[in-house]
Amino acid sequence: MRFRCRNGAVRKRKRIVKKKFPKFYSVVSKNIAIPMVGAVVILYISDAIWSPASIFYPLAITALGVTVGLAGVCFAAVVAYAENDELKYAGEKFTHAAVLIIQSIMLIYIRDSVGFFAVFSKWLFFKHVVSIVAGGILPLVSIAAGATWYWGFESLNSKLWRLWEQRDIDINKLK
Repeated sequence: MRFRCRNGAVRKRKRIVKKKFPKFYSVVSKNIAIPMVGAVVILYISDAIWSPASIFYPLAITALGVTVGLAGVCFAAVVAYAENDELKYAGEKFTHAAVLIIQSIMLIYIRDSVGFFAVFSKWLFFKHVVSIVAGGILPLVSIAAGATWYWGFESLNSKLWRLWEQRDIDINKLK
């Protein structure tokens, strides 16, 4: 690359390429960020089980948006890379987690709103049964959604770090 000095002379300038540390970043991401994602999944599950719908819905809608976005990224990346098994697996896990999040949203709606329907005012036993069944299935669906999301994220994260390391190796071979 050439540039002109103030006095009019032309000089060559060396490009300064920063050294990257993909192994270090990979270790940090896998050993710190992945457990943090696990903690967020546990918080999601506890909020799904114990919080009322008015508090849980913003979290669930945000989680649904992030999950669908990550599924889209995974399925778009499948086309870009020849080795697409892990990315396809991650996309499938995120899609499955999105369906489970939608199911948990519906169960929370049923659990919290069954008492407000006029039909159930006469049949108290039926109202309690529906509330108990929805409340009993909710932890199973929420745990499945959280675990599926976690597995998808771990798979996507590992694959992306391996791709970066391989790209760094390929670039260094060209030098």
